[in-house]
Amino acid sequence: MSLIIQSVLGYGILVLIPFLHRTVEPDPTGRRFSLLWMAAGAGALSLFFTVQSHFGIFFAVLWLLWCIGNSITKFLKFLIWGQDHFGVFLNFIASVLLVGGSIWLLSTRFSFPFLGFGEPWKTLTAVHFHFSGFLLVSVFAVYRDKVRNCSSILESKIYIAFNCFYLFGFVLVAIGLTGLRTIELWGTSVLFCSALVNLYLLLKSVWKDSLIYDQAVILCIGVSGFISFSLALMYSWRIFPTLNVHWMILTHGILNAFLLLPLLFYLTDRQKIRFPVRKFSFSKIRSNGKIESDFFHSYLSEENQKEGLTDDFSEFRREDFDPDLIHPSVRNFYESTNKYELNVKVAPNRFFRFTWKFLVKPFFAKLQQLNLPDKDKKILGTINSISCEKDGRPSPRGWMRVDAETGKPIYAAAYSMHKTDRTTYMNIAFPLPYFNMTSVLHIEYSDRPSGIQLTTIHTLHPLGDQGVYLVFAGLGVRLPLDETIEVWFDQGLKARHKMWFLGWHYLTLDYTMDLKHK
Repeated sequence: MSLIIQSVLGYGILVLIPFLHRTVEPDPTGRRFSLLWMAAGAGALSLFFTVQSHFGIFFAVLWLLWCIGNSITKFLKFLIWGQDHFGVFLNFIASVLLVGGSIWLLSTRFSFPFLGFGEPWKTLTAVHFHFSGFLLVSVFAVYRDKVRNCSSILESKIYIAFNCFYLFGFVLVAIGLTGLRTIELWGTSVLFCSALVNLYLLLKSVWKDSLIYDQAVILCIGVSGFISFSLALMYSWRIFPTLNVHWMILTHGILNAFLLLPLLFYLTDRQKIRFPVRKFSFSKIRSNGKIESDFFHSYLSEENQKEGLTDDFSEFRREDFDPDLIHPSVRNFYESTNKYELNVKVAPNRFFRFTWKFLVKPFFAKLQQLNLPDKDKKILGTINSISCEKDGRPSPRGWMRVDAETGKPIYAAAYSMHKTDRTTYMNIAFPLPYFNMTSVLHIEYSDRPSGIQLTTIHTLHPLGDQGVYLVFAGLGVRLPLDETIEVWFDQGLKARHKMWFLGWHYLTLDYTMDLKHK
């Protein structure tokens, strides 16, 4: 029986995990997959050396190191996407479970108990972490966007909730295996219910647009999943005394390993379901300390002087956004920003007014950057053409905004645009010491007639690039900040800038934009 368990675990590591990775995370160069295949080969091979064998321990350590590296990579992807993408977060949790599984695998290479467990429980726990943990949770993670796009809002929220329940049940089962029978029973029940709900919503999301062949595969997955999860529940509750651990391995284990999971991976490959990839350039500009009004002079380009935040507002055109429907004054502001001065009225949250004045403002005021207005004032701005080579993005330009009364900088921002999947985003970098803070804005129609809204919020476009990032050495980490800027014409050109931190609305700035007096 031990040989069967080891063979199932080795098969999962050597075959299923590489197949899943190649399916959901395409690798054009093949380098990452080659590294995975070598590490998986080492992990699987380690199982077939005798206990205490130096070779077995060495190969198991290689697999553990790859799993740790994989988890770090998934964590960095989670930082890039931030709190807005549950699927990427769930994929990171799956990678952590794989690290746990690789630690349990390493424990099987030693003869002494691990956390009080001997064989076959060490190997069975490693199987549990690799299969029920990493593999199944990874599948649930990659289908998150498919469920969101093809299901109702309620079903989408249920999918998130039951994935959380599944992880909770997984933890309960792990605790219950230490001998706490009641916790094990509850954990298995939560796992059973949540796995079935997740599997149903997952399969439902691909059923409608699938061919008859794929629908037959979906039905096989549904039936095998129900049988497999039911067997696990019956074993846990000891409904049939004859269903002991050996029968559990030969039924639930074999069914999961050789039918349910391979069919799920095959369906995922057929449906071309992938994890989202976020690829766009951040500005290389950063400050060395205090921002002066001539900050952008060292980055100037020899090209013609830019006049606006964009050369042509029509660059934002896409299927669901027509720039021709936007008021001409709004378009002119973005194409000829140099011609305008701004007057701002401030409406901060009361608590923010206090914390900003006494705790935060002294730092940003000293930097003369991101120095949010705390009282009504006039702001003057100047556009400068910036070198593409020094900035690292296409057609950048700097917008220096200064207090008209004192002449001191308030904001220094380097503007550019990038395009992802036929959507053009405004890409704005605020230089900071050693870093920059970049706001990527998605443009859409405003609720106000002929107006626009630029936003970092993901509600309407959940897979977009928008967000606020802290950028260091080219790596952007998504911050829990959001902003929305509305621009419209109503007896004059106006704008409203709202800002949030962790969903808390802390500041509103109302602008009027007037042509500069010559």
